[in-house]
Amino acid sequence: MAKPTRSFRGSLGDVDIRLLRVFRAVAESGGLSAAEALLNVGRSTISMQIADLEARLGVRLCRRGRGGFALTEHGQVVHAAALKLLASIEDFRSEVNAAQARLTGALNIGFVEHSIRHPDFRLSDALGRFKDRAPEVHITVQARNVQDIEDAVLHGRLHVGIIILHRRRAGLVYRDLIAEVQGPFCARNHPLFARADDTIDLEEISRHDYVGRAYVDESRARQQYLGRVPSATAHNLEAVMVLILTGRYIGIMPTDFAGEWVQRGDIRMIAPDLTAYRRDFAVITRKGTPPTPVVAAFLDDLYRAHRSDGT
Repeated sequence: MAKPTRSFRGSLGDVDIRLLRVFRAVAESGGLSAAEALLNVGRSTISMQIADLEARLGVRLCRRGRGGFALTEHGQVVHAAALKLLASIEDFRSEVNAAQARLTGALNIGFVEHSIRHPDFRLSDALGRFKDRAPEVHITVQARNVQDIEDAVLHGRLHVGIIILHRRRAGLVYRDLIAEVQGPFCARNHPLFARADDTIDLEEISRHDYVGRAYVDESRARQQYLGRVPSATAHNLEAVMVLILTGRYIGIMPTDFAGEWVQRGDIRMIAPDLTAYRRDFAVITRKGTPPTPVVAAFLDDLYRAHRSDGT
């Protein structure tokens, strides 16, 4: 890596923190234009702020222009350090306010995209409880895919994630929340749709083309009935459904998500007695970082909301 033109010396001030927040938004949005809506300022202003930060640090942080946007090597290092710094500032604010018996600051939550269709998913109930006890906390909620949520929690961009448990990554703490049932579905114009379940076996299912999920390890499902590499890849459940509805693919879906299409007769689960399996939802937080009072309070409300008696 090239050496910076000069070393960064002196204390970080409010200006530096503000510019680092702008840089974080640009890096995570993938460019200056994409960050305009997030920052609510124009591209020219953002460009000047990034240039100011580069001048203060003595390094070039990103390449921007007709060739597209990309972080430089220095930019990647500064971005990672900025995430740690900004997360530490937020933790400090939460702990100081807690000492004053006040819950203030920010709470950033990510949940896996299709969760809201699950009848036992009570994130809204939990957030309602939390809002009543911590009205000054600014809440940000995002629906994202599993890998994005895991990465964001690991790097401090999210305080709490709710995902489908498919593996355990180092650096994260996992706690069970609820479960769902998944299985293979096909559309009405697929060869297996009109077949009786008792005439279909796992070997036959494995001979049909299927949709793979880009971010989920489906080794368990493959061992059961998907013996070949996928013929298509989808990045979320809506995309899986689009391909299932072509009638050319089998796709793994949660039964709750698939319900409305099943009711219309557009799709069906294939041989559920042989193929259905359980997947667990897990709450994830970053390992080695004690939860701030704000995060601890929210987790308490989240688990209370998901207890059978709601208390």
